[in-house]
Parts: sequence; C-alpha cells; structure tokens
Amino acid sequence: MHIFKGANYSNQDFYDRFEKKLKASKINDIHFDWEDFHEGAHFVSPKRRYRKVQWRDKLFYVCIAPYGDGFFVSWWHFELTPMWERILLLLGPYGKWVVMSINPMTFYRLDTAAVFQRYMHDAVIESMEEISKTQGISFDGGKKPELRNPYDRK
Repeated sequence: MHIFKGANYSNQDFYDRFEKKLKASKINDIHFDWEDFHEGAHFVSPKRRYRKVQWRDKLFYVCIAPYGDGFFVSWWHFELTPMWERILLLLGPYGKWVVMSINPMTFYRLDTAAVFQRYMHDAVIESMEEISKTQGISFDGGKKPELRNPYDRK
C-alpha cells in the first residue's frame, strides 16, 4: 500500500495506466474485471471498487481511493482453490494426499505465481511513479525494508 498525502488523482487514469502496462507485458490469458467490496461487515456499508486481474488461478486486486487530504493505492494477491480441492481438504491428511497427488505443488507453479505477482507489483509501482511525477509529489518507489542478520549482535 502507498499513501499520497496532499494530492488528488483520477482513479480511472491510474487504472488505465496500470492496465496499459500489463497489456504491454504480453501475458497470455490475462483477464481484467471490476469487483466491488463492502467497506464494512454488512451489505448496507459503502463499497470500494477494485480492479481485478486474473491469470489462471491467480487473482490480483488493485484499489485507488481518496483518504483524508490525499489518496491511497493498495494491492492484494490471492490464489483460487477449486471447490473439489476444498472439499477433499476437509477429509484431513487423506484428502490432502489426494489433492497433492492430483494437483501437486511444483516449482513451475511457484515460479509462475511469483512472476505474475512481480509483474503486477511492477505495474502498480510504475503507475504510482508516473502519478508522483505528474502531481509533483514524492514517492519512495515501494522500497522494501532492510533485512538484518539475526545473528549479528553488534
């Protein structure tokens, strides 16, 4: 998630930039859609609109929305589990064994999930960098926290 303080921006322009970047990556079988989620626990609460991107069993949601004196951009990655797998997993270890025998987790599946997530993340970050330039506001580029060696006790 990233917050832009003291700025306003067109939601649709962000989504257009984001989608254009993904289409330029030429990922096969990628589908774009919209999905609305309630802000609260009940159906009468306001809704937020998310741009949904699906590739095979991978889902990616992106939202840009006003907040306070600015706006935020958030993104979420999910994997779909087929109903037959969910039912079999209720059977405990036997069900898990059946699922893993029919649909094993392979290095290829893990790799392609990571690559899909990276493409999505990069499209969001690049779109936010363009927004920051057009709005004249600072953006940290989605820097990751510095990881330290837990055994280094200086």
